[in-house]
Amino acid sequence: MNSTPTLTRNQLAALSLKQQPFQAPQRLAEIFLSPALNMLVNALSLQLIAHSHTQVVKGEAGSGKTTLASLLIYKQPQNASIYKIQATRSASVNDCLQQIYPNLSSHDLKTVSTKVATLLFRELRNRIQPVIIIDDAHVLSKKTLRSLLKYAETIGKQGSGQPRFVLIGERSIDQLLEQVEPELLDPSQVHSSLLRPFNRMEVEAYIQHRFAAAGCTALPFDNDSLERILNQAGGSPGNVNYLCWRELNKEAPSALLTWLRNHKTLLIVPGLVITLLFACLIVWSFRTYLLPYNVAAQRGNDAPVEIKNSITQQPNTPTKPVTAAPALIAATPSTINTTTNNNVINNNATQNAAPLYAHQWLRDQAPNHYMIQLLGTWDYPKLQALNNSLKLPRSLAYYRTERNDQTWHVLVYGPFDDYEQAQQALQQLPPELKASQPWIRKIDSILSSLDTK
Repeated sequence: MNSTPTLTRNQLAALSLKQQPFQAPQRLAEIFLSPALNMLVNALSLQLIAHSHTQVVKGEAGSGKTTLASLLIYKQPQNASIYKIQATRSASVNDCLQQIYPNLSSHDLKTVSTKVATLLFRELRNRIQPVIIIDDAHVLSKKTLRSLLKYAETIGKQGSGQPRFVLIGERSIDQLLEQVEPELLDPSQVHSSLLRPFNRMEVEAYIQHRFAAAGCTALPFDNDSLERILNQAGGSPGNVNYLCWRELNKEAPSALLTWLRNHKTLLIVPGLVITLLFACLIVWSFRTYLLPYNVAAQRGNDAPVEIKNSITQQPNTPTKPVTAAPALIAATPSTINTTTNNNVINNNATQNAAPLYAHQWLRDQAPNHYMIQLLGTWDYPKLQALNNSLKLPRSLAYYRTERNDQTWHVLVYGPFDDYEQAQQALQQLPPELKASQPWIRKIDSILSSLDTK
């Protein structure tokens, strides 16, 4: 995932790493599978086929919930078809269904609903069990969750069974499920599992596994650095990713100097060659400038030049100098650079707009402070337009993450020292912002989404 803490190319070379060690896993071999996680994945895979229960998996922020969803997809049970929905607080039923059938050209709810129902019903008729995984299900609205459950129930009335759900989220998902009517979600038909944090040995094994996947067989940390990570991680893979990245940034400068000393010949020789070529160019330029030029001899050899006078016709009207300005080019949003320091949207379009920072600014904030999420969208120009129209006393920060192979743009506002202060600021937001249902997030939660998405 692009939002995961990354190192520069020079830092990777200095630390003998072939790729980013703590980026989102792209292959099954890059995922660290602890015994407890492996047991949970196998149990869920069996229950999805053997039972019609709704599976609920609860875990803290950064505990590897998205990794669990990926493992269930990688280890797809036989005679099952798995679809993943990335939930957001503002997601509607249409938004969720479009993630099941992303190639639809139409965005009409009726069209999308019909297409998805046809797909799921066809699989059920062919004795293939559709499974819908909802990641971050705890942020769904009650209305959206009820509509999805009702939608699955309607498909089940056709007589071939109905899709089964795996709801993955934080512990607050219990409060959401309590608000759903028993007719749609019978509590006796809900099976809950807990995604527990790593223990100390698993954290150390996780770090070694990620470095090995990046091509580094020996840990680049000293004992003190490793001890700090083990003590501060709290068993959360998201915290481990961030802490390791922070330690690597400390180690990289010294490692880079060592690499430069060991490879100084590779740098000195090209430098000398470039300097020599530059010196030769200067000498050649001065030599050409100082060559004698025999003006008299040149004049003697030249034929006499005949100068003819001609009447120059004056224009009837004075000619205007060509001073017309070029045609204006419509401004288009710049391509987002994945380099962290360039991930800032230009705020000069609105004089009163608050400064907008990038990922690194968020990582420099205290994890226990709070931000208000103003907008989450796939539409980057929409986020840029909102930023340019705001006039707020605190900072606006923009970050992006990957959801279902699409870039998800998020605009947050803050920071605030405690939840009460953030709640007061939320009440003071302009009415047009309140209409989009902004919500309060702990910075620790934002950092974990940067590290695990």
